[in-house]
Amino acid sequence: MRAVIKIYLFSLFFLFFTNSSAGRFNSEFNLAIGLQQRNNTDQYQKGIEALEQNNFEAAEDYFAESIQAYEDAPSYFELAKLYLRKDTPRWRNKALDCFQQAVMREPNNLDYRYGYASLLVDFARLTAIEEYKRIIEIDSEQIEAWNSLARLKEAEFEDFHNSVRNMDGFMGSLEEFAMEDFTEAESYLKKVIELDSANFDANFKLGELYENAEMFEKSKTQFEKCDEINSKDVNTHLYLGLSNYKIREIEQANIEFQEAFKLMDREERKEFTFYSAKLLLEPAFKKLTEKYADWEMEQFIDSYWSTNDPLYLTDFNERVIEHYARVAYAKIHCIVGGKEKTGWQSDMGEFLMRYGEPGKRMRIRPAVSAGGDVHMKTEVWYYNDMTLAFTDFASSGNFQYSTPSPDKWKFKPQFGGDSQWFADNLKTIKHENYIPKYEGPTFSVPFDIVQFRSTNDRNKTDVYFNYALDLTDSVFAAADINYNHKLGVFYFDRYHRQLYRKKKDILESDIDANKLMIADHNLLVNATRMSVQADSGLVAFELLREGDKGVSSNRFRFASHKYTWDGFDISEILFATAVDIASESDNLITRNGYSIQPNPTRKFSADVPLYIYFEVYNLKKNQNRLTDFEQEIIITRVGEINEEENVFDSILSFLGLSDKDQIALTSNYQTQEIDPSLYLQIDMSDYEPGEYNITLNLTDKINGKTKTTSSRFIWQ
Repeated sequence: MRAVIKIYLFSLFFLFFTNSSAGRFNSEFNLAIGLQQRNNTDQYQKGIEALEQNNFEAAEDYFAESIQAYEDAPSYFELAKLYLRKDTPRWRNKALDCFQQAVMREPNNLDYRYGYASLLVDFARLTAIEEYKRIIEIDSEQIEAWNSLARLKEAEFEDFHNSVRNMDGFMGSLEEFAMEDFTEAESYLKKVIELDSANFDANFKLGELYENAEMFEKSKTQFEKCDEINSKDVNTHLYLGLSNYKIREIEQANIEFQEAFKLMDREERKEFTFYSAKLLLEPAFKKLTEKYADWEMEQFIDSYWSTNDPLYLTDFNERVIEHYARVAYAKIHCIVGGKEKTGWQSDMGEFLMRYGEPGKRMRIRPAVSAGGDVHMKTEVWYYNDMTLAFTDFASSGNFQYSTPSPDKWKFKPQFGGDSQWFADNLKTIKHENYIPKYEGPTFSVPFDIVQFRSTNDRNKTDVYFNYALDLTDSVFAAADINYNHKLGVFYFDRYHRQLYRKKKDILESDIDANKLMIADHNLLVNATRMSVQADSGLVAFELLREGDKGVSSNRFRFASHKYTWDGFDISEILFATAVDIASESDNLITRNGYSIQPNPTRKFSADVPLYIYFEVYNLKKNQNRLTDFEQEIIITRVGEINEEENVFDSILSFLGLSDKDQIALTSNYQTQEIDPSLYLQIDMSDYEPGEYNITLNLTDKINGKTKTTSSRFIWQ
C-alpha cells in the first residue's frame, strides 16, 4: 500500500543490476577489466595530473579515452564527478550513468557507491535508500550512510506528517505512513549516535526530527546535547528557545533566544528584533512606519512591546518571547524561494507571525482528476474562529495563499476560498492576535479597589487593592501546600508612562491564616496599598503563585480620585468582615487607629458579618468647636422585586419605615474631629438573598454641603 501512496520515478535500467545474474556478470566483467587496467593506466594517470592542474577539459578527455580503451571503474568515477560540475540535467544524467558503471565494476568500493547514491537522491529516492543500505551491508559503521538514510526518511516524514489524500471526497489520513518514516529516521540517527556520541549532525537532526513531530520535551533534551557538543551553534539555541517555549519554560526560552542573538550577525538579529516587528505593526501604524527613521521605529517597537507585556511581575516580556518563537518557527518551517526572503516573510510565515500557529492543520496531497486537472498540494489551517489555506502552486515547497484559479488553468488549489483576500482584509481589521502564555496555569481572584485620601501626603491618594486566594484550588489543596506568591501593582498614565510600580513577595509565614480567612468561603484575604497622585490610565494587578507558577493578570482602566485638604469630601466604601482597634498585622488595612479586615468578594451571609468603613474629610466646626453632620444610609435591592413579596418587611419594621423598595436610615453626629473615620455593622440575616446597592449621603450641616458615595454588595 505504501508504494501506491508514494510514487517515485526511476529508470528501468536500474533493475538490471539488482538481480543475481547481474551480480555474477559484474564479478566476471570486473575481473576482465582489472586485467586490462594492470596492463595500461597511462590515460587515467594523465587525467589525474590534469585534475591537479585544474585543467578539467583535458582531464575529461583523458578519462574518456581510458574508458574507451579499458572501461575501468576509476575513470568512470572521475568522469562522473567532472560531469557533475556542469550542473545541468543532461550532464547529471550522464554522471549518473558513469557512477553506475563504476559501481558495477567495483561493487565494494564505497566511494563509488556514495557518489552513485547521492545522485540517486534527486533521480530516484527509493533506489537511493537501497543504495545507502547496501553501503551499510558492506560496512555497518558507515556513519555517512546512516545519516543519509535518516535525512531521506526525515524529509518524507516532514512532507507526509498531518497529510491526507482525497479519496473521492473522503480525506484518508496518511499519518500511519508518516510515523513509519519517523521511526526509521529515528532509528538511523540513534545508530549514528551509538557509533559516535559526539556526532553533532546526527544529534542535531534527531532534535529536528522530534521538533517536527511536536515531541518538544525530547527535542529540548536532544538540543541540550548539541549545546554540549558545540555551544556556539546559533541554530541550536534557536531550537532550544522554541522547544522551551513549547513546553512553557518561557524564561529559559528567553535565555536561549538571547544566546542565539549573541551568535548572529547584526542583520540576522534584526530580523527578530526589528524587521519582523515592523512588518507586524505596519497595518495598524502605517503612517508611523513610513515616517519614522529606524531609530525612532525601534523606540516605538520597544514601547509597543512594553504596553503589551501581559505580566509585569516577571523579569521578561512574554509577548516579545512569543514573537521570537513565531519568527523562529517561521524561519525553520516556512520555505520561500530565493535568498532575498526568509521564512517569516512568506505567506505562511507572516500569517503565523501575526496570529500564531493554527490549532489544527491538514495537508492535502496532490492528485489528478478524471478531467485532467492537477489538484496541487494544499495545506489548510484551522483556528478557533477562522480557516484558510496555502497551496504549493509550483511544487517547490513554497506554499502561498490559496486563491481560486481561472477555469482554463489545469492547476487547481484544493480549497474553495480566497485566502489572499481574507488575509489582506484581516490584517487591516486586526493586525495581530495574541493569547498570553505563562509558565503556569491562569486563575482568577476576587479583588476590590477602594480609595481614601492619603494619610501622609496631601498630593496623593491611598488606593487599596484587596484580594482573596481560593484555598480550594488544587495547588493549595496539594500535600505541599503553601500560600507563597508574588504580588504586583503597576499604574500607567494614558501614554503608558509608569506612575507607580510595586512588587512584593508574600510569604506563608507572613499570613495569619486563621485570622484572615473568610468564614465558610475558604478564601484567604490580603491587601496592599498604592499611593499615587490623581491621574487616569491603566492598572495592572498581578499575582504569581510560587507552587505552580499560576498567574492572575488583571488589566483595567482606572482613575485615582483627587482629594483636597481643605474641601469637604467622603471616601469610597470599604466592605469588611471585621473592624477592630488597630493591630500590627501587615495584612490588614490600618486606617486612623482602626484595623480592617476587607472582604474583596463583597459577598456576605449570616456567617460572614457585613461591615462598612468610610472616611469623611474637612468638616466645619461650629462655635463650640464641634462638627455637625448628618449621615443618611440608603439600601436598595438591585433588580426587579416581586410585588407580592415584601422582602424588606423585617428591616423596615426595624427602622420604622414603610417603603418596600428602599431602606433609609438617618443619623446625626457631632465630633471633635474634622476628618472622622466611621464604620458600622449591618445585620441582614433576615433579608432575602440578592444584590444590593448602598448609598451614603453625608451633609455638613454647618456649611450645607453634601457628598455622596455608593457601592454594591451581595447578600447570600
